[in-house]
Amino acid sequence: MMIALLAAATAFASFGHELNLSQALAASLGGTLLRYQTGFGLFTCFLGFGALTYQSLQKKIEPRDILIKAQIILIGLGTLGPSWIDFFSPMKRSPSQTELFSIACYLPLVAVAFISGFELPALMELAKRIGKNSFRALAWDYWGMVGASLAYPLVLLDGLGIKGSSILMGLINAIALAMCTRIPQRLPNTDDQKAVDTHPEKTLNSGLIASLLFFVSFCSMTYELLLAAIISDLIQNEVLAHALTIGLFLLGLGAGTARSQRYKDPVLGLLRVELSLTTLGALGLIILMGLATFWTTYMGIPEVMRKSELLILLLSPLALLIGYLSGFELPLLLRLWGCENSFGLAFSLNYSGALAAGLMVPLWMLPSWGAGPSLIFTATINFICAGIILLFAVRRAIYGIALFFTGLIVIQALPLTIKIEQVFLKSHYFQLRIDSINLTAFKNYLLSLSAIKNIYRKTTAYQNIDLIEPNTGTGAFSLNQFALYLNRQPQFNSIDWTTYHQSLMYGAFNLAGQVPQSVLILGGGDGILAGQLLETENVKSITLVEIDKAVVQLSQTHSQILAMNQGSLSHPKLHIVYEDAFVFLHQTRQHFDAIFIDFPYPVNYELSRLFSTEFFQAVLHTLTPNGFVALDAPIWFDLEKNKENPQAYTLLMNTLHFSGFKSLYTFGPMEPFLFAQAEPKNLAFDYSKLPKGLANSVFVNLTPIDHFTLPMQWDAKMVNSVFWPKRFQLK
Repeated sequence: MMIALLAAATAFASFGHELNLSQALAASLGGTLLRYQTGFGLFTCFLGFGALTYQSLQKKIEPRDILIKAQIILIGLGTLGPSWIDFFSPMKRSPSQTELFSIACYLPLVAVAFISGFELPALMELAKRIGKNSFRALAWDYWGMVGASLAYPLVLLDGLGIKGSSILMGLINAIALAMCTRIPQRLPNTDDQKAVDTHPEKTLNSGLIASLLFFVSFCSMTYELLLAAIISDLIQNEVLAHALTIGLFLLGLGAGTARSQRYKDPVLGLLRVELSLTTLGALGLIILMGLATFWTTYMGIPEVMRKSELLILLLSPLALLIGYLSGFELPLLLRLWGCENSFGLAFSLNYSGALAAGLMVPLWMLPSWGAGPSLIFTATINFICAGIILLFAVRRAIYGIALFFTGLIVIQALPLTIKIEQVFLKSHYFQLRIDSINLTAFKNYLLSLSAIKNIYRKTTAYQNIDLIEPNTGTGAFSLNQFALYLNRQPQFNSIDWTTYHQSLMYGAFNLAGQVPQSVLILGGGDGILAGQLLETENVKSITLVEIDKAVVQLSQTHSQILAMNQGSLSHPKLHIVYEDAFVFLHQTRQHFDAIFIDFPYPVNYELSRLFSTEFFQAVLHTLTPNGFVALDAPIWFDLEKNKENPQAYTLLMNTLHFSGFKSLYTFGPMEPFLFAQAEPKNLAFDYSKLPKGLANSVFVNLTPIDHFTLPMQWDAKMVNSVFWPKRFQLK
């Protein structure tokens, strides 16, 4: 039992360190999903290198002593890792040093992975020496990882923050260290391993096996990362989606590895696994979005169950199943590889495939193709692997027929993937509902879908861009407007865009008592706010910082957006910088009279980073002495509800206050905004100085909304920080 508990503790701590360091990378570098995906790819790769290094170390050092030393090193690496990342953050360096320091930030994660790679082989060796089943240690190792994948996003990150979580993981490493000291120093070195089938009846040559080792690992890891990206989009929580998907994938991986010995013929077993993975991979997005659509449209589900976090319970088993099937691959290929070859090379090829997936998915596949086509591309690689096995080793008609029908599934999956994505988007944006499960309700639902135009979606490295065009349907769907959404969060629509942008601009000017000459816009890649500012003669220059070039390109070419922004994105007074706003603020030497912040609401940890005390401190340092900041305030979805639970309002106001802004003023009962300056002032609107001819809706929106909230009491604990992130409770 000692070995089992030790396996669970070390796995919990190591995987907890990985998740925590990935979040620290996201806090310092931005791009939460990108950091989690590349981080897990590197973690898996160097975990393998650590396991390979253990093979040479065990000839000189006892497994118990290796475990003890590993825990000591991990206590230091894991605990100090977030501080290392914070110190080497490229945001604090000059632009020429950004790439170098970004690489340096990844070093703690790589080091933790390498040292963690010693743990499982040592534990399995100890289990073998005391006469226990080595696979039991493997099973508890995966269970420990699953525990970390649940505890970190649900409890630790919000409760302890990044640095607090690193200390907790270090304490668990210390407990594991104490447990290791209770293991006898020397145990008999026995070998109870069963002989592997090094010469099966059906085999493949070493070159094909080497290729399969790389590609099957690439496919399995790609499936996991793509499933995490899809689930993240569906539940709007990158950390929970990624951590839980990885945890269940690893749980399935362990179960599949333990069951792999049941195949007496490794070639035939591998062929069956590849055919199954091809089918599941090709249908992955269809399954997930189909379940999500049912979850959101069927009214028979109780309202209390409709929280997005609960949806993951319906979606995540697919990752468990794919992990289970993937768990068969490496053991079966190692049996085919044979003892005469180097197992070190086999592991290197396998982990290299995982690393390739960790880099290619976020940097190329998702931005270029989107999740659905990327899944089908990956399924095609699995299909080719199955075809190679069938061609060179298994020449049986029944499997040829199975391969043919699997190929048909892959071919048909692409159009089905596109259709189900549209079904989900239409159901979400137009709030389509099915009251009961019967033929009439289903027909009405299909008629509603057909009355709505397809929704334009473009996936970039940063977000999903959804554009809803005016619909030419009839009845409830004959809408004469269009709207832009980023990650399904509303940005603007063709009905109230003037109310939003003019009340933000003129409200800020009125409260400041002046029109600024130099303006910085953070976000606002649609150019609409810039277009309004350029109409004011006093504004001499505008710098617009937008992270996603695709938003700007869309706004420069779409006729209806061009009509709103008046071609501002090509105006000579406007300078566009494609950069993370956080990085820009830390690296710029310019100062501005006014900063307008036009970000999506912080519905996840990635966006909450842009509403943190570190971010607002950088904003403050970029302002001129009498400058001001105005932002789209994430404080209102339901005024009455916000009155009863003003968590978002309190969190935002405290964060700004403790960042150095002493004058805070919220306004906008229809579109809420916040105005802030460093010097304490009595702020109030002077309505007599507002421009003539403003729409009535703009005047109505220029109303203070402090009376909708409870009295403010400054509380340093209610502050959002990048290393102790808080989620804004907006719903």
